[in-house]
Amino acid sequence: MKKVFLLLSALFIVVSGFSQTVDPVIFKVGNIPVHQSEFLYIYQKNNGKKADFSKQSLEEYLDLYIRFKLKVAKAKEMRLDTIPELITELEGYRKQLSKSYLVDKEVNDRLVVEVFERMQKDINVSHILITLNETNDPSLETTAEAKINHVYKRLQEGVPFEQLAVEHSEDPSSRNNGGSLGYVTSMLPDGFYEFENIAYSLKPEEYSKPFKTHVGYHIVKLNAERPARGEIEAAHIMILKKNDDLAYAKNKIDSIYQLLLKGEEFDKLAKIHSTDRKTALQGGYLGFFGINKYEMPFEEAAFALTKDGEFSKPFSTTAGWHIIKRISKVARNDFDKVKRGITAQVLNDGRYNIAKEKVIQNIQKENNFKENKEAFNEFIHQLDQEFFTADWVNPVKEPLTLFSLEKNSFTTDDFAVFCKTNQRDRIRYGGNTPIPMVAQQLYNQFVNETCLGWEEDKLESKYPDFKALMREYAEGILLFEATKREVWDKASQDVEGLTAFFEKNSKKYTWKQRADLYTYTIQLNDEAKANEIYAFAFNNNHEKLIEKFNKDNQLVIFTRSKVESGSNDLVYMKMEKGDISALNYDSSRGIYKFRKIEDILAKSPKSLDEAKGYVIADYQEFLEKAWVEKLRKEFKVEIEKTPFEKLIKK
Repeated sequence: MKKVFLLLSALFIVVSGFSQTVDPVIFKVGNIPVHQSEFLYIYQKNNGKKADFSKQSLEEYLDLYIRFKLKVAKAKEMRLDTIPELITELEGYRKQLSKSYLVDKEVNDRLVVEVFERMQKDINVSHILITLNETNDPSLETTAEAKINHVYKRLQEGVPFEQLAVEHSEDPSSRNNGGSLGYVTSMLPDGFYEFENIAYSLKPEEYSKPFKTHVGYHIVKLNAERPARGEIEAAHIMILKKNDDLAYAKNKIDSIYQLLLKGEEFDKLAKIHSTDRKTALQGGYLGFFGINKYEMPFEEAAFALTKDGEFSKPFSTTAGWHIIKRISKVARNDFDKVKRGITAQVLNDGRYNIAKEKVIQNIQKENNFKENKEAFNEFIHQLDQEFFTADWVNPVKEPLTLFSLEKNSFTTDDFAVFCKTNQRDRIRYGGNTPIPMVAQQLYNQFVNETCLGWEEDKLESKYPDFKALMREYAEGILLFEATKREVWDKASQDVEGLTAFFEKNSKKYTWKQRADLYTYTIQLNDEAKANEIYAFAFNNNHEKLIEKFNKDNQLVIFTRSKVESGSNDLVYMKMEKGDISALNYDSSRGIYKFRKIEDILAKSPKSLDEAKGYVIADYQEFLEKAWVEKLRKEFKVEIEKTPFEKLIKK
């Protein structure tokens, strides 16, 4: 089950492993080396699944990356990396990236993979629940814990799980079924991550020790497991049962089934006969659904269908009789296809906060986190109601160490600054919450943010992939600024150079055959008059049309354009002089429209103004090529053939 995690880890190993062993140079631009780790990272990232390590693919990307590095080298020579605005932009990007990097890494490297692996099977579980009262009364919680421990003891004595569920479980939806919840799959609803963890850790017929969720204390049993059913896209025809005529629905659905066997369309029959009015008008369409969405007979019939387009025999549920048609089946065994959806679910689930807590715990463990609770208690002891005001000042005169990371201490002075900065959080409690509780919440937040900030300062040294992202962005900023100055600005501002380039390449910029097209709008909601104007247009030119019908008022308005062959404006028209489109009526505006080709214009050269957009783009490409050739002469490029050729796999 760990295959996907190993696959995700592979890229990191490829990229970072060289720093621990050997990381040969692939090429140099001037005195700046590009190591294999850097080249592989960017090659695989930008090519994705097309990164096949073929000779052609690698050589093409090598040339592309050399050109990129030449421009970056020039940008540094131009000291663009010292421009304050660019430095600020890079700092802003790092702050934004580092803020979520550690938690996102935990989510992507562990939680998303965990959900994906669990999604590959459905598990059949039962549970015994002793609920907790929402009042958070400690005595009631103690009673609930004692109850679940008593049930667990009886389980260990050999009393059947199902019997104990009936006798003790406080889940009304499953108690009478021996605690059975049926088949479920990851992700379970928000708040049940611990339930999911334990359920997926069990072996068939094994039960857990008691554990707690937000609803109470549980013991869960794994009854069975099967390959995941995934999701199906389906439609159905339903005939409701009638209490006064039990045979009606069965007879009706059987007659529909015979029509289907004879080749009648499912959608058509659903629209005519289905009594599920929510879906009937859409041909019975139900959309996508997975397990536990519908009654078990419905689910079993749906997932028994093995081919798209296949329909079931009639079957019964408590609501009525059905025939179900499979439209498509969604397999969830391709990680790349489902990763984005899983990630979105994880980010909106409570397990995301658990991941954040784990990251912080790991930081504390790795950096010898030590806490001085006596100092915090002393700080709290000196607080009063002024703590909830904007005028509050730190009451502790001599700073006390609250906690430390490695050899760095964080004091009551640091915490006081944090409390002042987070004035809104402090003030909004306004005396409704006890001072110690508010201070504890702020302190926990202060510790968490300090730990994350501590680790964020070391991201480049600890995480090669973060270092690569920062290098990529920094060089991207330099590339943009250098290209803007050397290519884009010149192409748009160098009028003399642009004109010379156009004159040298003018044959490239020509009009294809064009239609002199008139689009007419008849501003009259009168079909007879519209047909009269339309008929006149067939045999008369534009001037005569306007002269005849616009004498007294502006009855016909028009636009004129020169349109190249293949344009959408000429859809359903022939590229011929005099060709005319159909007369179309716009009921929302009460007007009529048609188009007519007044003349056909032969191929002709474009002026600079007419071709300016294309000319500028081509001129930019010309300037960039010339710039790169100039850079190749300025900066020596050395390719290390042996390590490069070792990358070639085919």
